[in-house]
Order: sequence, then structure tokens, then C-alpha cells
Amino acid sequence: MTDLVGGPLIAVIGQWILDNLDDVAGEVGRRIAEDNHGVTNVRMWFNKTNQTLDVWKYDGSTSRQNHYVIPPGQTLAQDMWIPWCDNDHQYPHKHAIIALDGQPLAYVWQSGTRIRLNAQDHFIPNGPEVPSITRDDGTPAAKAGGDRGILVAKDDQGRPGVVIVGR
Repeated sequence: MTDLVGGPLIAVIGQWILDNLDDVAGEVGRRIAEDNHGVTNVRMWFNKTNQTLDVWKYDGSTSRQNHYVIPPGQTLAQDMWIPWCDNDHQYPHKHAIIALDGQPLAYVWQSGTRIRLNAQDHFIPNGPEVPSITRDDGTPAAKAGGDRGILVAKDDQGRPGVVIVGR
């Protein structure tokens, strides 16, 4: 894991969070998500870190939309549709930002049936997917579409990651 940086590292840490979900998230658990892949509406924000979580998006505008601040260890019920973005021309006005203590952690967008991320503020075609909880049969339970939650937590080395949880 030491050779990974940026989005791939955040995705690996997200997988670690999933592997240790019961210890990290407690009440979040393993919720079953819907199978459709339409608009992704994040309805719950889980901050399992000791830092302040800020989230906002740009969705066809140059001003912040749906800007929420979640204190350390808290959960917030607020809606945010993840912006669709399929190319670098759309990206400046079509992505969400997840930040800890004012420092961006991940830039997030939806493309097709996947929620993608980058650690830098630019579009990556087929960029790393935000990890998600999977069902017992191994199929993704929380990819794009429907009502979701975003869990931000840290691994055992204190590095932050992002996970999509179903509802």
C-alpha cells in the first residue's frame, strides 16, 4: 500500500474501512442498497473521524451548493445529489468535495453506474471508484443510484478514507 497515492490510496483505505466496518462504524452496519443505478442521493453523512467534515458540490454552477459541516464523530441527515460528470469539460461545474478540517480529501462525481473519486481537483476517465459495502454474495450493494450514505473514517494508521453505504 505504500506505493499508492491520491485516489487509489483513498480507495484502498476505504476498503480497509469496509473490512473493519463493525469496529469503525458501529451503527452504520451493512445496510442493503437498491439495485437501480439512477441519480445518487446521499441522504446521510457519517463522520467517524476526530476532524470536522465539510461537504459541498458544484452542479452546473460556480457557487457551492449543499454545503454541510459535520462535527467529529457526528452524523448528519441532509440530501445531496452527486453530480454527473463524464468528461473534463463538465468537471469544473459537476463534482462534489469531501474535506477534513478544511483540507480536501476527495473530489467525487457520478459517471454511469459508478461513483468515482480523485484526490486532486481534476477529472479522471474511469477514475477510482468510491468503495462500497457488498452483499454476502459479493455483489455491490451501494454503487450509484438511489438513496445512499457517505462514511468518512480513518484506518488503523490514522489515514482517512471514504465509503458509500446503502440504505
